[in-house]
Amino acid sequence: MKLKWKVSNIQTGRFSSFERRAWPMAYFETGKPAAMISCNDEYVPSNVKTGNHSPLTIHVAFWRAQESGIGQTFDWKILKTRSATLKDAKLLAQLFFDTNKQYLPKHENQVVK
Repeated sequence: MKLKWKVSNIQTGRFSSFERRAWPMAYFETGKPAAMISCNDEYVPSNVKTGNHSPLTIHVAFWRAQESGIGQTFDWKILKTRSATLKDAKLLAQLFFDTNKQYLPKHENQVVK
């Protein structure tokens, strides 16, 4: 199970100066949300390259069955460990799902076996 990371688009338009570019978000192969990265600073590729940003927080999706028993839903949980680099944050998210398969969506859990 490999996570696919995607960065948000650059904000454009009339009020783009009031909006911040979001940090990358990861999806499972099925397209379901897996993880996201947040930071107090806006995502600016040149700052990411030089490491000129605050520590990164990693959010992971805890998938579970809905109370009705039909389908699944998830809650965002924050990992205790923060990361100094984007590369390390992505590795931590991947490591989390590699070692905690019980939080994968049901379909993903079946694929990994």
